[in-house]
Amino acid sequence: MKATSSLAIAFVCVLLLGLTAAAENDPKLRRGQELIEWIEGDLEGTFIIMFYDHEAPASRTNAVRDQIQKEIMKPHPEFHYYEVDVLIDDFDKVTELCKINKLKVQHSPAVVIVSEGNGYWAHGQGVVEDIKFQLPIYSIDIRKQKGDWRR
Repeated sequence: MKATSSLAIAFVCVLLLGLTAAAENDPKLRRGQELIEWIEGDLEGTFIIMFYDHEAPASRTNAVRDQIQKEIMKPHPEFHYYEVDVLIDDFDKVTELCKINKLKVQHSPAVVIVSEGNGYWAHGQGVVEDIKFQLPIYSIDIRKQKGDWRR
């Protein structure tokens, strides 16, 4: 009985970690509606959101997470980074808004880049490379650095 309750506590901690994963200076994410409000303008800038399924292979999820941190967030610490577990009901609306297919996320994470109401999502092999390629188009932060304010 004791091992079962310890396992349950560990599982809840992993879920909470996934809910609250954010860039260092960003507000902590508690509800799906918060993320929608931030994306819709309450928090300016570029959002990188990883949608994952906590029941999917952890090695794939961790590999994508590590690659995002190394190849996107390290060179762009001004971006807002969040993770959303698609199995948590409170995030259904944001999952639908970003057009995430929950069945595909069972195999590997999907990643979304959003700024100024425009977004792009990618999934599967090469997901981070795909998002990096789209950064100059979808990131307001990068466009501002280049002097391009248009969308």
